Amino acid sequence: MSVAAGAQRLVRTRGHPKRAGNRSYGGSVSADEVEPHDDGAPVAAGAPDGGPFEWLRRGQQLLERGDAAPATVLLEHAAAHAPDSGSVREALARAYYDAGRYEAAAEQFRHLLVLTPASDYGHFGLGLALTRLDRFELAAEHLAMAVAMRPDRSEYVDRLRQARATLAARRAARTDSTT
Repeated sequence: MSVAAGAQRLVRTRGHPKRAGNRSYGGSVSADEVEPHDDGAPVAAGAPDGGPFEWLRRGQQLLERGDAAPATVLLEHAAAHAPDSGSVREALARAYYDAGRYEAAAEQFRHLLVLTPASDYGHFGLGLALTRLDRFELAAEHLAMAVAMRPDRSEYVDRLRQARATLAARRAARTDSTT
C-alpha cells in the first residue's frame, strides 16, 4: 500500500494503528520469524489446526475482514509458540487494539519494541494505545519517537500533534481552574 493510500485509509478508520503502518495491512511475515508447523511437534489440546505460521496468516485474514476478537485467539496461540516473532506481536497488538483491548495492545506493542527497538510502527501503535488509555504524556513520547524515526509519515505527525494539543488543553484547564 502506498503512503498516500495508507494515510487515506487511516483517516477513514479513525487512526487504527493496523492501518497506518508502513507496509500493507497484512504485515510482513518472514519464515525466519515463524516457522511452518512441523507435524511431529506437540500442539496443546484445544489449539487450532495448523501451527504458528498458519495461525498468523489466518489471524491477519480475520483482521483484514474486521474480525478482531477471533483474530486474537489465533494470534495468542501464535505468540505462545513464536514469542520472539515481531510479526506475530505486531499482529496481536493490532488485533487487541481493534477489539478495544487497549491495555493488552499496549503490552504487545511494548513487547514488539523489546524485540525491535527501531520499529517506528511499534512506537506509533504504542502511542495510539496509550492515548486510548488516557496516558497522553507517555503517548506523546512514543509518538514523538515515531515521528523522529519517520518524519515523512503524516499520520504519525497528526497523531503527535493531537496528543500534544490534548496535553496543552489539559494544562490550560488546570491553570484556569486554579485562578
